[in-house]
Amino acid sequence: MNTTVKSTATSTPRSDAKAARRRPRDVIIGSQDSPRIAAFQRALHKAGHREAIVFDYVQYLNDGWTLDLPNEPALVRFEAPGRSFEDYKAILAVGHDEARRMGYEAIAPDAIERLQHDKGKLIAPAQYQLGFQLVLRRLAAQVTMRYCVSGDVQLLTDVGAIADVFDKRRCRDQLAKRSVPVPRALAFGKQLAGYDELRALMDAQHIPRVFIKLRFGSAASGIVAYQVSRQHELAYATVELAPDVDGVPSLYNTRRIRRYRDHRDIRPLIDRLCRKGVHVEAWYPKAGFAGRTCDLRIVTIHREPRHRVLRQSKTPFTNLHLLNQRSPVDAFIAKMSDEAWPRVLETCREVASEFQRTLHLGIDIAVHTNLRDHAVLEVNAFGDYLRGVTDDLDMTTHEAEIAVIDGLLDAGREVQS
Repeated sequence: MNTTVKSTATSTPRSDAKAARRRPRDVIIGSQDSPRIAAFQRALHKAGHREAIVFDYVQYLNDGWTLDLPNEPALVRFEAPGRSFEDYKAILAVGHDEARRMGYEAIAPDAIERLQHDKGKLIAPAQYQLGFQLVLRRLAAQVTMRYCVSGDVQLLTDVGAIADVFDKRRCRDQLAKRSVPVPRALAFGKQLAGYDELRALMDAQHIPRVFIKLRFGSAASGIVAYQVSRQHELAYATVELAPDVDGVPSLYNTRRIRRYRDHRDIRPLIDRLCRKGVHVEAWYPKAGFAGRTCDLRIVTIHREPRHRVLRQSKTPFTNLHLLNQRSPVDAFIAKMSDEAWPRVLETCREVASEFQRTLHLGIDIAVHTNLRDHAVLEVNAFGDYLRGVTDDLDMTTHEAEIAVIDGLLDAGREVQS
């Protein structure tokens, strides 16, 4: 018999009871120990709302794909899964069949059970993301069915949008069709075979510098910035190749950016990465600031850019979890022309309109070295967690999201509209 996932909500906080009854109950599906969820709970408390009910993805899987949803109107928010290895394995198992169908590296369920935690090891990223997408689709269908009679539910994030933005190739193509500025993509077939095919395509398409990214990846996992000239080649990487226990080379994520100049190191690294499924695009020339390469993370809420941070690095990779520097953006904006910054904001609105049934997005934008042009590098459905960053109203991202939701509800409007 299937059991149900129990929530972690234990009490109704300090808000007045009348206001609490009027507002739908916040339901978060994520990881019980997530700092992101803790931050959202604090923002709810500050706004005078009840604590959100929290469900865990892995408990949902272990308890027979069943949720014990509240018997009241609900606002359902999806968050990123937990980072524990057991969480990873549970979602990995769900994605096996779809990964095989799409021709990606796939680990069978019985082999997944035998996997041991090996810190940093890159394990079947396409299988994991495809499994996560399936979990989200099942969850969304179950939530919608639970409230099908009353209709008293709103999903704050569209699960289709999450799938779109976590597929870097699909996301880039969608934005390009909408005339959003994006880096030029390296044209190739269903999957890139490896180093030799990459070099042939770079030569044929006259692209000497590229970023090689996992097609299904996040947080700078498995990225190589690669450039070639007549006599030399150079690769910066967030991964390194190391022999596994059985002698088969494996990829490991690393915060210490690796720089490779030797062809004997670069070829096997790219070959191994391509086996996991990659998206390749031209290396966009980013502007610098204070002696470092930089780009922007901008968070949109209900299609409006609200929060922003400048990410600076001494390497081609600016992701903050790589211990890069972050700064306020005003001084950088002042270097741009009067027309350039409004165009960046308009691009953010256009991106958010493409995924308009999602309340918030994190958008990574590179400003060109000419300080006039720009391009969208990536879109992140869970990119709203910016610690210590407030908007012009001195609100954190979560506080601003809650204020927007409350305003829409007060006006009798749907949040996903």
